[in-house]
Amino acid sequence: MGCLSALPALLITMNVELAQIIALIAYGNEYLSLTGRESRELFPSHSTFQYVSDVSFRKREELDDTVGKSEILANDVRDWFSHLETDGIKYLQLDLLNLQHLPPPYATSLFTAGGAWVIQTDQGKCWQSNWSFVYPGSRQARLWNVEYWERDNTPVVRDFPDIETAYRDLENTLVDAQDFSERRKFGWEKWFRKALQLLHDPTPLLPFYADLLPSNVGNIKVRQLLAGALQAWVFDGLGSWNDMYITDSSLEKEYQQISKSLYGSVIQSVGSVTNSTVDDRLSQPSVC
Repeated sequence: MGCLSALPALLITMNVELAQIIALIAYGNEYLSLTGRESRELFPSHSTFQYVSDVSFRKREELDDTVGKSEILANDVRDWFSHLETDGIKYLQLDLLNLQHLPPPYATSLFTAGGAWVIQTDQGKCWQSNWSFVYPGSRQARLWNVEYWERDNTPVVRDFPDIETAYRDLENTLVDAQDFSERRKFGWEKWFRKALQLLHDPTPLLPFYADLLPSNVGNIKVRQLLAGALQAWVFDGLGSWNDMYITDSSLEKEYQQISKSLYGSVIQSVGSVTNSTVDDRLSQPSVC
C-alpha cells in the first residue's frame, strides 16, 4: 500500500502547553464573571499542571532603552486571576502570535510548540508561556518550571468559528479521515470512530484532561465538541498519525490533504470551545 507506519500509540494526548492555556482561560473567565470572586486553585492539582514544579506570572519593566527588570506578579493561578481583576480585565481568549501559519502537526507533541499560543485579554495585552526543564533531584514527575509573561504586542486576531460551524467541520473531517484510514488499512479508524461517537454522546467524557473545563460549562454541544476534538488529536511523535512514511506519491498527497484538514478542524474546534467560555455580556461592545 506504499506506507510504512508503526501501530497507533496506545495514548496520544494534546500538547500540555496548549491544554494548560485552555484551562487558564476557561477557569479565568469563570473567575472574572463571578460576583464572589472565588475560584479553584489550579496549581498543582489540575491535570495540566501534573508535570509542573513551579509556576509564576511575570512582566518585564523597561528601565531605559537597554536595561529592564523582571517583576513577579503572582506565584499561583488564583493570585494571577486576582491581579487580572485588579487590572480591570473582563475576559480572556485564546489566540496566536504573529505567525504565518499554525504550528505544524509534527511539532505538537506533549511538550513542544506551545509557545505559539497566547492568552489574550480584552485590553489587548497577551500572556505567553515559557516552559523550562528542571533537573530532578529525586524521582519525581514534576520536571517543568512554567513562566507566563505579559506582552504588550497584540497577537494576530484569529477568528475562530462559532460552535455549530466548528462542530460540522470537525464531523465532516472525521468522516473523511475514518474512511481514508479504513480504505488504506492504516489502523486509525477506531480513533476517528470514537471521536465521532463523542460528538454525538449525550453525556460525553473527555478522553484526557478530564478537568479541562470548569464544571459550570454545561452546554452539551461545547462538551461534545471538546471531547471529539481531544479524541481526534492524533498528532505527536513516534506511533502517531504524522509518524507514517508513505512512498506512493498519490497516496501521500491524499494523506497530506486529510492531515491538514484534520489538524485545522481540531484546532478550530479547540479555539471555538475555549473562547465560548467568555461571558457573552462582557464581550459585547458598549453602546454610547
